[in-house]
Amino acid sequence: MRLWGRTTLSALSAILLGACGLPTGNVRTSQLPDYALASCDYVVEANLAGCSARASERRNGEVAMAVATYLAQKPDPAAALQWIEDAAAWGNGKALRAMYDSYYFGKAPLAADQTAAAKTLDAALAGGAQWARLLQASRLWTTNAPEARTLITQTAEQNNCHAQAFLANAYYDGSLGEKNWTKAYFWLLLGQSGSTARLSEIHSLTRAPVGITPPAGFVTETCLPGRLPILKANMERALPTRYIQQAAGAVARWRPTNSEPDLVAPPASAMIEARPQTASASRAPRMGTPSPSMPQWQLIAFDRTAAKADGPLPASEIFERASKHVWTIAVASEPRGSISQGSAVAIGPHRLITNCHIVEDARSIVVKQGKDIRSATLASASPGTDRCILAVEKSLQSYARTVRAFDSLKVGEAVVSIGSPHGLENTLGQGIVSGLRKLDGMQVVQTTAPISPGSSGGGLFDASGNLVGITSFAIRDADSLNFAIAAEDFGKPQ
Repeated sequence: MRLWGRTTLSALSAILLGACGLPTGNVRTSQLPDYALASCDYVVEANLAGCSARASERRNGEVAMAVATYLAQKPDPAAALQWIEDAAAWGNGKALRAMYDSYYFGKAPLAADQTAAAKTLDAALAGGAQWARLLQASRLWTTNAPEARTLITQTAEQNNCHAQAFLANAYYDGSLGEKNWTKAYFWLLLGQSGSTARLSEIHSLTRAPVGITPPAGFVTETCLPGRLPILKANMERALPTRYIQQAAGAVARWRPTNSEPDLVAPPASAMIEARPQTASASRAPRMGTPSPSMPQWQLIAFDRTAAKADGPLPASEIFERASKHVWTIAVASEPRGSISQGSAVAIGPHRLITNCHIVEDARSIVVKQGKDIRSATLASASPGTDRCILAVEKSLQSYARTVRAFDSLKVGEAVVSIGSPHGLENTLGQGIVSGLRKLDGMQVVQTTAPISPGSSGGGLFDASGNLVGITSFAIRDADSLNFAIAAEDFGKPQ
């Protein structure tokens, strides 16, 4: 049964972009690798018929939404609407979210209908959509704590950082029926694993109950630290060492879809009094928590007029040119003297740009390229947006001179990543731009080019060798969901 009547192309695009974050820009078939066409990750004219047949035969909501995204660019949006309806009927969470928003807010082409919105939410819950579970849990928090806890736990076990932050807060203060700081510490560590720009699914209507401090990343899909650094400091002061070790060990063994581990709370007699962290506490700043000890953010100037080659360069030639700009970082950190590693891109004779999550807690920073090893200092920091700039004294011979504008990028065009994953200096990865997103005022390039631990802070370059972005984070246990902060954002205010 059709749910939507006639509509306009602009209304349909608003639904697709607003609710799903799907790219609707034109993708040229020649820019897509064979596997992307065959898998229907992207639908273009060349694979439209095959992907439509696959979606219908297999009742595949994911492929149906890809077909709808392509058809939304056409003069007749009615066919795209039909595919969205089919995708929703087949349980696709993105399609159900689009329909829910349209009913709830009264977005064109629908009138506001709270009964229809509630039925759509029920369908999304039945299909296990993460955004629906968290939205429902926030509504049940004070009236049905056991059900709210079940919904949040199911979502946290799927590696949703918002749900993990929810549980960390709930176990910390006992607001969902159990106070257990060992479990709180476990979920806090998971929620903060990876970059602070890590993405998870959440709906903007999700609200923390009255009296509960919102956990990380509320209203946005990025995993901002929120209150968690303070909770972490309190628990690390109060929990006996063996309980911290149990939680950390459980994190090391845990994989998405694993059940919540059975971690025992310490007896009250074993706890050390937890005093709230104050601004004067002698702790290094955490991500997203600006501190007077960190240098203020200062814009960096660079040439945004991208160079153009006669044609796309082979990956080997891009690597030959661009790898000279990419350095490995080694960071000695406080408070426990650990050594961590990442990457950085030279952007001037004495400046390199990287991610703040690499150099947080730094006691000393060294940059390395082959046998060339230099000391570096943190010159500029915007921890809330994960942008940091390093300074070196001795002039760098090679650095990225041209930066590609974010708005000029096209979904489907080829890019390469260069970084030092797992300490393997100057490793090349190939892929395409798979999405262009704006999150919390930041411009983010989604790519299939590989990003692994140690790659953070490395460079993403286009087919002419221009710097496109700084590789920053990847979604764990997901195929090719990698992200880079647009390089031009390092020349913008905090």
